[in-house]
Amino acid sequence: MSTGNWVVRAILAALIPCIAVADHRLTALRNRFKNAFARQADNDAVMTSGAKREPFPDNLLAGPFGFEPAARETPAVSFQ
Repeated sequence: MSTGNWVVRAILAALIPCIAVADHRLTALRNRFKNAFARQADNDAVMTSGAKREPFPDNLLAGPFGFEPAARETPAVSFQ
């Protein structure tokens, strides 16, 4: 075995544990981001479903009787 091969092997032997730890940390970080995005997608789906479901009973009950949504006016506010 030549001296150059021994030096390269020694350097690689010293770096492999560091590379493994860095890879493990990157994998853990990637999984955290994946989970965060999945949670946000679930939250968005629930919000959309809730927004669609909320007016349903009113439409079902008030519609046949001719009720319309109340007109909402913005109150006048002055900061003096």
